[in-house]
Amino acid sequence: MSEINFADELLGSKRKKDQEAPTANIDFASQLLSGNRALTPEVGSGQFPGLQEALTAISSPQMGADVPTAFMGGIPTDKQAAIKFFAEKRGLPTSRYRIVDGEIAYQADDGKFYKEIAGPAATAAYYAPDVAEAIPGVVVGTTTAPLMLTGPLGATASIGATGATDALSNLIRQIAGKEISGQEVSPGQVALSGVIGGGAQSIPGVAKVVTERNLVRDIATMNRPEALALIRKANQQGVFLTPAEITNLSSLMGQQKVVSNLPASTKTMQTMYQDREVKQIRPAVDNFLKSISPVSDVAEAGAKGQKALTEAKAMLEAERTAITEPIYRDAFAQSVPVDVSPVVSKIDDYIKTAKGSQRSMLLKMKELLYTDKPRLNEAGDVVMEKALDDRLPALQNAKFEIDKMFRDETFSSMDKKIQAQLTDLQQQLVEQMGKENPAYIEANKAFAEASKPLEQFAQSKAGLSLSGISPDNLNQFSKRLFESNSVPAIRYAKQQIQKADPEAWDAVTRAYMQDVWTNAKTPAKNQRGMKLDTGNSWQNMLLGDENTQAAIRAALSPQQFQALTDLASVLEASARVQKLGSDTAFNQEIIKQMKQQAKGDPVAMAAGGAGTLLQPQNWGKMISDWAVERRFANDADKIAQIITSPDGINRLKELRQMSPTSAKRWALTAQLLSSYGIIEQKD
Repeated sequence: MSEINFADELLGSKRKKDQEAPTANIDFASQLLSGNRALTPEVGSGQFPGLQEALTAISSPQMGADVPTAFMGGIPTDKQAAIKFFAEKRGLPTSRYRIVDGEIAYQADDGKFYKEIAGPAATAAYYAPDVAEAIPGVVVGTTTAPLMLTGPLGATASIGATGATDALSNLIRQIAGKEISGQEVSPGQVALSGVIGGGAQSIPGVAKVVTERNLVRDIATMNRPEALALIRKANQQGVFLTPAEITNLSSLMGQQKVVSNLPASTKTMQTMYQDREVKQIRPAVDNFLKSISPVSDVAEAGAKGQKALTEAKAMLEAERTAITEPIYRDAFAQSVPVDVSPVVSKIDDYIKTAKGSQRSMLLKMKELLYTDKPRLNEAGDVVMEKALDDRLPALQNAKFEIDKMFRDETFSSMDKKIQAQLTDLQQQLVEQMGKENPAYIEANKAFAEASKPLEQFAQSKAGLSLSGISPDNLNQFSKRLFESNSVPAIRYAKQQIQKADPEAWDAVTRAYMQDVWTNAKTPAKNQRGMKLDTGNSWQNMLLGDENTQAAIRAALSPQQFQALTDLASVLEASARVQKLGSDTAFNQEIIKQMKQQAKGDPVAMAAGGAGTLLQPQNWGKMISDWAVERRFANDADKIAQIITSPDGINRLKELRQMSPTSAKRWALTAQLLSSYGIIEQKD
């Protein structure tokens, strides 16, 4: 697979040379821009019949295009259109033209290939349209740059004006190219020029567009509305984000990752990461938790939650009583005596063979069915004696006592067969009570219906588990509720607790998120140095999968959940770039490419020339390498300073000044054009 120069993708010029590879060499940026002078046909495709080996082209001003022709050939933005123009000028078929090392070359009558653009003057003329296209946008961008500091309206006006100017310049150039070579006008290229121009409107220098063309594939992936929204959220949270973290552009993230590990810049980056972690990210999470509830102790939150559940259950019981009490009152008022003798007879039958707790419970049930009734003895005195109770209200109370006995641990420990006998006795009692009292049966139906909320409570996690947590374990209350991420269980517990005490629910919710926050901050046993990106770890634990996210959404109000997602987006962005660590092969490749970019520094070039004069074999290489390393270290430190600047997103364009194609170097190149021909660095 061909190597990818990631640094060059960020820092390269408009017409970057096509890299040769064993397989097809496709310039995706050129494809996006309708063939922006970088379309190299695949060898063996048939477009250039007979091309079997790599060609070389001779750079000869005498054999190349003259200055006016070079200028006209530079107007089309499509290299194939430029080839068509040059071919017509020479009266040659286009089949005698090739792209050799990224440059247009033709085959002369002597069979050799010659570059169309050769020499300083022709080179300057060929690239003049690039500079001319960039000038209007630079002027408008520079003029309107102060508006960027006045607020959203000013920024919109500045970006819009600059983008529109760049789009118009590109359209005019394409129209001119169509007149010259028949190149088709690409609306997509016009629009993209406007987007790039608006996004980078403050870049100084006339080479703005030239410098940025190779960034097309990267910049095109940036979602500007999302980036602006992220900036707003980060400002609200008080969390600083770097340009790479805001834009999520791979080119910027690659540089930020690399400079974090370079000796010249690692201290700057490490200080920024640690300060942000301690002073911004962790306080942002703490502030969010405080906004949910002021209760910071998880045990206290558990106590409040359990108390609220107890009160909620009492409220359900009170609601049932309010519904059924009038119905029972009417049933009792019109009741007739109840014959419970069949029930007592059956109890006596069971007692004959019963033992232990079964016998005790049977005797208790029998006792509940008797009452003391007055009678006259032989002496005429009133005495009390035991008799079967036939009063419906009294028997209803007896039934309640039996219900209570069945909830006791003694009953639950009995054999299932014995439990069935006892419950059958209770059911028989109820049948006898309603046998001659139909109003009582209706009252029981109403009671059963009104008891459903209490049954639901008893069967829920709130009733089965949370209500029974011991005081010593109340710090586990919220964890036990959220551990299964059951949305129905969380919603029900929320409903019951909020009904009794809304603040208690907020405390329970905070307690869970605080437990997760504690885990996120806890360093690993082999942790070296401060644990970073704890905020992202926390939000990922809460929102990282559908189940946990649904559970948190159910627990929070819509406003609270929106606040959490806003914070989470900032925390996730702060962790987009890998922090300090060892260099991977990927990092080493980027470093290598950044060093190659540094070789274009004028000091490096001058030092290389001076060293060659002294002793090309040794001293020249040493002096040149020193200059490159000097440039590389300075660039790394400057990138780190920009990345960590509070105004980093506005200084994003400065990152491109690390390249030899920066605005200052373009100005220097233009001044040296007539004497040294250094403009050939451009490609």
